[in-house]
Amino acid sequence: MSNRLIYARPKGPGNATSRTPGILSTTALMWLCSQPALTTDIYSIEVARQGAAYTVTVDAIVTGTSDQVVRVLTDYERWPILNNSIIESTAVHDPDSGMDTVRSTTSVCILVFCRVIKQTQKIEKIDDTTIIARTIPQDSDFSVGVIRWKIESSGIEGNSRVRVDAQLTPAFWIPPIIGPYAVQHVLERESKKTLAALQRYANSAVPVN
Repeated sequence: MSNRLIYARPKGPGNATSRTPGILSTTALMWLCSQPALTTDIYSIEVARQGAAYTVTVDAIVTGTSDQVVRVLTDYERWPILNNSIIESTAVHDPDSGMDTVRSTTSVCILVFCRVIKQTQKIEKIDDTTIIARTIPQDSDFSVGVIRWKIESSGIEGNSRVRVDAQLTPAFWIPPIIGPYAVQHVLERESKKTLAALQRYANSAVPVN
């Protein structure tokens, strides 16, 4: 059975629309995406569930060059700055493979359901615009996890288009009482919060590395 939740915003003036016929574990979203600064434009956030697995796609425009955005995203130990739901993040770089092993701890609450979630990921910068993170299941609270970031110029000078595609399967129980409207609220809040912080620090005069 497949459930889908979509938050969509037209690429121009008008109100955002959403459809919420399913439930979602927003623990999968805590570092994906975020209180927008005035120039952050979220085109769409789409979430689908197939059994225990979730897919998430995000499409947004942020102020900041692609180099600036990638620099912030790959400053792994400062992920808690991007989203205060992330309690801790540590990284170890492997010079032979060029990959980073990132361990993060996230605190998530939806309604009365709260959980501390641990995740270890192998993160690879494929090229100047693409980052792929793969969850290590034996060290994580996810049995499956693949997140792909694509950061490119939006075609407008100084702006970047940020697209995220994620497949995640939680390895823990999610109470069925958590309904789509509670999920939608948390999804939008966390998405706006992370994107705003990403934009803010991408444009900071103070280097994050």
